[in-house]
Formats: sequence, C-alpha cells, structure tokens
Amino acid sequence: MTNGRHGEELRLIARLKGLGDLRAETREELGWIEADLREGNATGEDLRYLRALAADRLGEAGQARAAVAAGKALRICFIGDSITAGTGDDMFQGWAGRLCEMAFDDGHDVTGYNLGVRSETSAMIAARWRAECAPRLPGDVPAALVFAFGVNDTAEEPEAGRRASLEDSLATARAILEAAKSWHPTLWIGPAPVLEERQPVSPRPGVTYDFRNERVAELNAAYAELAAELTLPYLDLFTPLSGEPEWAEDLAAGDGIHPTAEGYERMAELIEEWAGWRGLFK
Repeated sequence: MTNGRHGEELRLIARLKGLGDLRAETREELGWIEADLREGNATGEDLRYLRALAADRLGEAGQARAAVAAGKALRICFIGDSITAGTGDDMFQGWAGRLCEMAFDDGHDVTGYNLGVRSETSAMIAARWRAECAPRLPGDVPAALVFAFGVNDTAEEPEAGRRASLEDSLATARAILEAAKSWHPTLWIGPAPVLEERQPVSPRPGVTYDFRNERVAELNAAYAELAAELTLPYLDLFTPLSGEPEWAEDLAAGDGIHPTAEGYERMAELIEEWAGWRGLFK
C-alpha cells in the first residue's frame, strides 16, 4: 500500500525516472527507494540520496528540497537535563536527535537544538532557557519548545537533602511553562523511572545523588495536574516505562539513571507516537 505521506517523494522519483540519460544503476536504486516509500520503510539515507540526486539533475537544490521536504519547516529547542542531552548514548543522538531524524524521514524540514545540561534542576533551567532559545528561534521562523526536566529536583544529597521541594518544583515549572507557551507552541515531557538498585550515584567527584522512583512518580503526577491546568500537552513517560522490563535492563546496562542507545530509542518511539508531538507538524 502506498504511504500517503510520501506523495511528493514518489512524484520526484517519477520525474527523475523520466530523464533519458539516467544511468541504469541509478534507475535501479530509485526503484528500491520507491518500493521502500510505498511500504513505509524509507530511511533517512534514502531521502538524503533522493534530495542530492534531485538537486543535481532537476535544478536548484532549494527546489529539489521543496519537492522532497514537502512537510513543515520547524525549528525546535529541546530544553532539559542530561536525559535530554542524551548522556549514556554511544550514538550521541539521545531521544531528541532520534525524534528529529524521524520527523525528517517523514518529510519535514526540522532543525533541532539540544539544550540539555547535565545535573540541572528546574531552577537552573529556568535561569537560562529563554536566553539560550532566543537566538536560535528568530521571530520570522516557525518554532516550538520541548521541555523535559524534573528528575534532578527529586534527588537527595547526603547532607543538603532534596535538591528541590515538590512545591518549589511546581512553582518553577509553572513560571517556565507559562512564559514558554505565550511565546511558541510548547510541549512538556515528564521524567522517566530510575533503577533504584544502582543508587546512589556520583556524577562527579564529591557529588552524590540518591534517586527514588517514589519521588519521581509523585513529581510526575503533580506535573501532569499542572499541565492540565495550563492546558499544555504533557507526556507521562514514567508509567509506561515503569512497566517495561526492557527499560530496567537498559538502565542496568547504563548507570541506573541514563539509558543506553536502546533506551533512548524507546523514549523516542513513545514521544513520536504522542499526539502532542505529531500536532507540531499539522
């Protein structure tokens, strides 16, 4: 069955096949890409090859890009902590990079800016997010904001105690998200479960954090209530990932807080299926 999302790409292939001087091996390669498009299996590599070929054979690169990337052009800032940054992923994509790749494969012209910083609490993110996003999202381009933070708020330090109280976490989140949603379309992604058997963790010398899923679950539930109050799309990752043995296995392969590439792939899949994410491209 033809994948309706790739009509522009299929028309582009038809134009290329109509060229009389196209080499046999190139024509064969286009046939494979066409079959993948019709089955919904086309990869980013397929589309990049198609774009480059069209730019070379059908005129200006901008025109070829418009034919291939017929979807929405969008700049997205991903703001958060180390899970947003993709710490522990040996492919250095994290969930944000994988989401952008998926959107590109769907024909969208996406520019993703990863603004994740390790160990940051919501208060630290509140102090920097607007200044970091502003130069990346000029007023004349379509843009969106995706926030994912909170797990560091729940961490306890040996002497200082919890890094942020539940009340402070909620007050900070409200301030961030009210400002964000008044500026650009905004999404909010909740914290993921940790592996308690690996607690506490020491991200750097002299620093120790203890994470517990009870506190993460409490914050996730409170965040969901706040998001509903703010009429803001919120994705609960804690609940589905808590029920997946594969997630715990992946955390065990990492450091108990950050997943490996497979875990980030799973996060990206859940986010990509979310109506909130898909709504950015309508």
